Amino acid sequence: MTAAQALTRPASLSEYRERLQQMRAPIVTESIQRGIAYQPQPNDLFITPSDKYSATWLQQIVHSLRTQGDMDFDDISQVIPWLEMAHRLGLNIHAPQRGGFQAFKSHLSWQSIPKGGRYIVAFRDPKDVLVSMYHFLNGWHWQAGVVSISEFASHSMRLDGWSYWDHLVSWWEQRHNRQVLLLTYEGMKADLPTAVQTIAH
Repeated sequence: MTAAQALTRPASLSEYRERLQQMRAPIVTESIQRGIAYQPQPNDLFITPSDKYSATWLQQIVHSLRTQGDMDFDDISQVIPWLEMAHRLGLNIHAPQRGGFQAFKSHLSWQSIPKGGRYIVAFRDPKDVLVSMYHFLNGWHWQAGVVSISEFASHSMRLDGWSYWDHLVSWWEQRHNRQVLLLTYEGMKADLPTAVQTIAH
């Protein structure tokens, strides 16, 4: 990538995808590998929705429950690290966490996530995921307005190795696993007190 490219946002979806490939530094690969190699303890908790499902919301709920409302942090990822990106961000996934047990955010599928802990996954209507992801990326990952939502929609459910459907199916197959709690974004929004009680239990 040239210096000029680094200072400008991509002007098309294909340029965005090309830049993503160019920026995949060895430290990203190493960070993912370190996360996947983590050996969980039985009371470790993994918050594992895919992108734009509700990960940040669930992190806040879990951390508030385990610490009785502690808000002494600048970013939730400082107290509940992103498992597969922690090394890249300079966070030690083995460092003790506040609240009595380790908790991690992840976007990994069941096949890839380290086994042996407890898991919370929330699903969300794919249309809403798509719209949320589009607005998250538009104007940040590419120039505002150069990619239409319809163009993005034709590629977004399998973009750069990530698949909404593969992630969903992998966790749905674990719906009878006693160590896995499945929720929905819509259900949490409709009745948050019940969702919080369920997560606490």
